[in-house]
Amino acid sequence: MWSVLNVHPILSNYRKWFIISVFSFAVAILVGIGIMATANLYPTITVRRVEVHETHTDWYSTGTFNAERGDWFNINVQTTGGDAKLVVKRSDGSNMFGEVQSSSLMYQVDVDTADAYSVQIWTRAVPFPSNYIDLNGTVDLNRVGVSPLMYYSIALISIGVVGICGSIALNHHQQVQARKLEVDFRGCPSCGRRVNITENVCPYCGHDIVAYVKCKNCGVTYDRTKVKCPNCGAPNT
Repeated sequence: MWSVLNVHPILSNYRKWFIISVFSFAVAILVGIGIMATANLYPTITVRRVEVHETHTDWYSTGTFNAERGDWFNINVQTTGGDAKLVVKRSDGSNMFGEVQSSSLMYQVDVDTADAYSVQIWTRAVPFPSNYIDLNGTVDLNRVGVSPLMYYSIALISIGVVGICGSIALNHHQQVQARKLEVDFRGCPSCGRRVNITENVCPYCGHDIVAYVKCKNCGVTYDRTKVKCPNCGAPNT
């Protein structure tokens, strides 16, 4: 009888936790996709800004930027008096961003390798002479303020906390319901099935629940009016 009555609730609990686990995993995946889809919304910081204000020049350099992979340059420089060429150089002198020529130097240049970089603007040509122009604007080195992995970790931790709180609330609800059932039902002393407390006769085996009681010590059923069990002498409590 125990196997029939109790194995099913155990399987139900496993099924419940499996569903909760799958649901939590699905929510985590959706949160991760949402984070990746809104990567451009991450808060950013400006690691270094260079104000560019040069007059009558044919060559200009910002100096060195110590950049990490994933950083990017925001270049916004306007020229007056002619076009200029722009190049972003690595520490070994090679170009990370090729030369372009325009009177409006507005570019976002992504950094793919940690290195020391410099942004150069110039009008020098071969053969000389150069064109002398005015430069005004800014060169920023930007960086993500908080790692995307940290966002994802915070999301997973939040889901875990919600799941734990939900599990505690569900368990509490089940305990309350179980206590309520204990009040509304009682066990038949003959067959052990749960019978509504308002029933005087067990609907499963026909045992008179009111007239007879089952000894808690030896299991023999006897008249409820007896003070002790006629079989083992245990008190009728």
